[in-house]
Amino acid sequence: MGRSAVLTRILRRCRDVAGAPSHYPVNVVDGAQPPTMKGTSYHWRTPGGEICYSPNAYRRKFGKPIYHASTHRVEVGEMWLRELLVLGLDCPDEVVTDYVSELV
Repeated sequence: MGRSAVLTRILRRCRDVAGAPSHYPVNVVDGAQPPTMKGTSYHWRTPGGEICYSPNAYRRKFGKPIYHASTHRVEVGEMWLRELLVLGLDCPDEVVTDYVSELV
């Protein structure tokens, strides 16, 4: 199995545990937390800060609505990731260090 195939399996496993769709990015953080979904969906706001559900309807009254991109992501602890690699994929320690450093 090639290097990219193993990285794909690791990222897929993290998303599966978190219950996230396959397009969410995976961020490695300090600690041993299991994969969790974080962030908010995309949305529009008026210049005054209120959420717009129909941006074109607010254009005349409040001014041009402001688009805010999605911040959805999966966060996983570095120690949890190391345990997955050692116990779940039977990787030696030096390989684990290589994969974790590539993901961080």
